[in-house]
Amino acid sequence: MVTGGPASVWRRRPRRRGAAQNARFSPPPLAAALPSTQPVTTEERQQLLDEEHLRLLRLGYLIGAGANGLFALFPLIHVTIGLLMLTGHAFFPKGPADSFNPGWFFVVIGLTFSTALATIAVLKYLVACAIRDRRSRTFCLIIAAITCLGVPYGTALGVLTLIVLSRPSVSAMFEAAKT
Repeated sequence: MVTGGPASVWRRRPRRRGAAQNARFSPPPLAAALPSTQPVTTEERQQLLDEEHLRLLRLGYLIGAGANGLFALFPLIHVTIGLLMLTGHAFFPKGPADSFNPGWFFVVIGLTFSTALATIAVLKYLVACAIRDRRSRTFCLIIAAITCLGVPYGTALGVLTLIVLSRPSVSAMFEAAKT
């Protein structure tokens, strides 16, 4: 019988650990893992929920601002095509000055969409900063209503923002931050 074949290569003996190594790998005691054994009051629980919901809304607005900022770059392709049309480098040869050139439509529409998307991105970023600082609740509510127009992600974010900011406890948090 041949020893040292493939079967013996794959078999491994379990390592034995000493007491010091076992202590290093043992989980902490259950009492140390729990933060507190005292019951949490209803107000504390609601405050924790409100803080977590506001943190998640802020994250949602930051992601939305980044996405809108990225999408604001796409209409610039139309602006470039329109400028190429106007200068006669692409699609239309330079003709008489009174001839119709659709390049202006590309430029105007591209700049309009790009500016609108960039403005929405800036507004969403400002809402994220306002939620972090607990200020300008009315501004946050207005932008949340505008955000509802962005189907489907913006609708969910806007509706959830309206729900969370309408709570009396969250309204009190924004009022407390004013003073």
